Amino acid sequence: MKTCEERIDREYQARRDHILTLINIIDEPCGEDKINFLNNLGYNLEPDDGEDVIRDVAMNELYNLPLNISRKEVVKIEFSWGGPSDFVELDVYGNEVVSGTYHFQDWFDGAIRNIDKDLLYILEEYFVI
Repeated sequence: MKTCEERIDREYQARRDHILTLINIIDEPCGEDKINFLNNLGYNLEPDDGEDVIRDVAMNELYNLPLNISRKEVVKIEFSWGGPSDFVELDVYGNEVVSGTYHFQDWFDGAIRNIDKDLLYILEEYFVI
């Protein structure tokens, strides 16, 4: 089985193409290729269904793509700039810091580590809330 790293470019391109095709159908709903695209997704459309019906089907398909939409805030705390520089990024959902990473960067190089829960708690208490 291939790793996610080996698969990601193909998966990203497929998702991108799917979304852009739906947007294209919404913008210009006429054309047999567009009807065929939607019919391959399980619909049974005909050219005489009209542009409004085809556009509505494409919009419905687009809006039903995500299983969930969530918003994440990233808090960046910078300790030094230049070469080298270091900072942390904290992922915040609501009022809770749920994870964080420490970044160390020098010219054309960098490394990232997950922050342990003890330091995460301290950073949340003193810098975020």
